[in-house]
Formats: sequence, C-alpha cells, structure tokens
Amino acid sequence: MAEIAPFRGTIYNNIKMNDLRSLVAPPYDVVTPEEQAAYHASHPNNIMHLTLGASLPEDKHPYDWHRRSAQSFHQWLAEETLVRQTEPAIYYAETDFSDPNSGKRRIRHGFISLLRLEDFDENASVRPHERTFSSTKAERLDLMLQVNAHLSQIFVVFPDERQEALELFEPHKARPPLFDFMDAEGRGHRVWPVTDPETLKRLCRFMLDRTVYIADGHHRYETSLNYRRHMVASGVTIKPSSPLHYTMVYLCPISDPGLSILPAHRLVNNSVKLGLKELESALSAFFDLQTFSFSRVEERAARHAFLRQLERKGRIGNAIGIYSRLAKAYYLLYLKNSVGKNTALDSWPPLLRRLDTVVLTSLVLQEVLGITEEDLDDPARITYTSRAANAIRQVNEGQVEMACILNPTRIDQVQTVAESGLIMPRKSTYFFPKVITGLILNVIHPDEKIDGMLGDAEPTRPR
Repeated sequence: MAEIAPFRGTIYNNIKMNDLRSLVAPPYDVVTPEEQAAYHASHPNNIMHLTLGASLPEDKHPYDWHRRSAQSFHQWLAEETLVRQTEPAIYYAETDFSDPNSGKRRIRHGFISLLRLEDFDENASVRPHERTFSSTKAERLDLMLQVNAHLSQIFVVFPDERQEALELFEPHKARPPLFDFMDAEGRGHRVWPVTDPETLKRLCRFMLDRTVYIADGHHRYETSLNYRRHMVASGVTIKPSSPLHYTMVYLCPISDPGLSILPAHRLVNNSVKLGLKELESALSAFFDLQTFSFSRVEERAARHAFLRQLERKGRIGNAIGIYSRLAKAYYLLYLKNSVGKNTALDSWPPLLRRLDTVVLTSLVLQEVLGITEEDLDDPARITYTSRAANAIRQVNEGQVEMACILNPTRIDQVQTVAESGLIMPRKSTYFFPKVITGLILNVIHPDEKIDGMLGDAEPTRPR
C-alpha cells in the first residue's frame, strides 16, 4: 500500500519573489559546473545555492558548502523569501515541454505529496529499479542533516490506466494556479494547491491500492531512509505520524502521455587500454559489428545512418553504439546468440540480461575494457549524458575516451524489473524532463503530525 499525505509546502514568496524563472533550477545531479555557475549568478536566491552550493578555496572539507546552504536556507525562511503554507495540500502540477525527438509540445501531469517511507523488500509498495552510488548518498545525507528539509521531489510513477487520480484534480483547475511560468529552458509549469478534504481523502485512499516505482531520485529516497535512521540513532523518539516517516515526491501515472524516457549514454575515461584492432577483436567475441566509417564519407551522414540503425535494431533486440578516439567510425554492436556463459553477463538474473544497459555493463565495460565493479562507481571513469550529440562531442574534444550510445529503457521494462524486486545498473533511465527544483519544498519538524487523510480506511502505522 502506497501511503501518501498532504503537507504544508514551503514556496518562494510570490509577493516578494515574483520571477520564478530565475529562482528554479534542474535537479543537482544533472547540472554541469558551467550550468551551476550560471544558476548561481542568475539570482542570489536561486535554489541552486541550496541544492548545489559553491565550494570556496578556504574550504577544508568537500561538504563545507552544506553549512552555508543551511545558513542561507534558514535566513530565507526568517526574512520570508521562502514562506510555509498555512494549510496542508497536495499540489497538482502540469509541465509542458518540447519533445526532444519530435519537437512537438507535450504535457506531463502529476502531483506533489508526501509518501510514507518503506525499506525495500519484496512486500514493499515502493519499488526501486536502479543501483545507487554510496558516495552520493553520504553527501546528500550530510546536506539533509544541515537543512532538515526536502529541497526537491523524488520522481515516482504509478499504474493508473483510467487516469482516476488525475481526474480528481480537474474541478480544482478552475481556480488560478499558484504558479504559472516558463523556465529558462522553455518549459511551462503550472501548479494548483488542493486542500479540499474530500478530494484529498479520495486520492489518498486510491493510492493505497497502488504499487509505486521510483523513476528518478533513488539517492534522495535512500537518503530519507538514512535520515530517519540517523534520528533514531541520535535518540529522537519517532511517533507513527511523524514527518520523519515521509519523503516528498512527484507522482505521475505510468500511462500519462507526457511521460518520456531518454537514454543514459555512458562516457568512458581512463579505461581504454586497447588499440583499435584489439578492441574490434575483443568486441567480436560477443557481438556482430556493423561499421559506419566516415573516413570516406561525410561524418554527419555516417552519424545519422548510425543513429537511425541503432534505433531500428533496438526495437527487435539488443543494439549498442560505440564511438571512440581510435577510429573515424561509429560501431553498432549486436549481441550474438548464446553469449554470456562464464562472463559477467552470466551473473545477472535472466530478466535483466535482456537490458542494453546490463549487456553494455557486463560485456563491453567489464569483459572487454576490464572495468571493475568498484570502477563503475567512480565518476572519474564513467559519466553519463542523455544526448548522443553531447557524448560524441566529448569524444571529439578529448574529454573522454569512448562514448557508449544506447536506446532509452522502456517504461514497461522499468515496471517489470521493479515488480520483480530486481535492480538495474546505475543510470539506466533518464526521465525527461526532470522535475524542476524550487517549486515546493518541505521543511521537516519532527514533532508535527502528518495526517494521512485515511479516516477509518487504514490507520497509519509504523514501518
């Protein structure tokens, strides 16, 4: 049972701060250093000052900026740059954006609420689908202990084929939205707070029958679990209705027409020790290779043919693209039949062996390049991007040695893997667009009581 609840969101004071475009930002983990600096410069109260603050030369520890974030956060609250709403609400949200493939405008529908935390096990109604990085969780926990707040939403999806949950919000859209603006990347955001008790009860009861799946924000979800554990270990008494049992989420139906997944391409550095002939030979042990050379034709034509074939072949089987500094060519890899015995691929459950990310991780990164499990957790070796053009550019500019180009993981694969209690490799999905940071925050007051709006339907209980 997925237990959601309304909460008193904390927002930018729309009387004093009426230019949300300069205040919001993408999630911290998709921002480049150049973008971070640009968001910091855009406004002294931009949310990026809290979620990804700047390090200073005099800092003695990588986490020193967390302390400055906490100071800024509490100052913004004190001076009412940020204000906490008086009534608990669930916030209906619409995001319209340009589809990166078709260029057409699409609208994603969802809502922001609290979600009761559950440890991951086979009976949990909250399911992950990706592995996480231990270093990231440690860093996020330290920040959360400093600010004592949820600064951004975890992206969660849930089954609702008939759109019953979203229909509950339709009458409330007759009122003017709390927010209605276009962000710096050309995406529209509209948010309506819903405080009507009957609507909230119906929505909370509806969600009790759902299993929900973490789409984006696995690190932040696990950080909320670790935050609660830390509070228990420090002697805090946590009652069943305590806010410490909850985290803040954005929920979107799996069937929503605006739900989009982009690929998560891998960028490899400090790991390619083979020459071209050795690399081709090693790859040929596991894959049939198709080469798109641009030594004799225009690079643009070769690249377009390569990407079209990658997409086409991906509809019927495993297809992986490789581009490196070793050759003026793009390679398409097609997994050979009956490959996997006595390899790293053999260690994965059969269901996961069908995923391109697992085939790539096991056979290309581990078997061919010799990258260890520990190295896969090292951002100096493996980084990620959702755009093939960016991956190719980084190879051409010498920033990385190799780009591994993938098709996007499908939403049905995410759901099947999560339902099976299995975990994909890190960064197997890139849900697009990311949930914007800075619209709604949640200040955590451990002594307050969260009302799950369930009445006699299902009492809130400790987990």
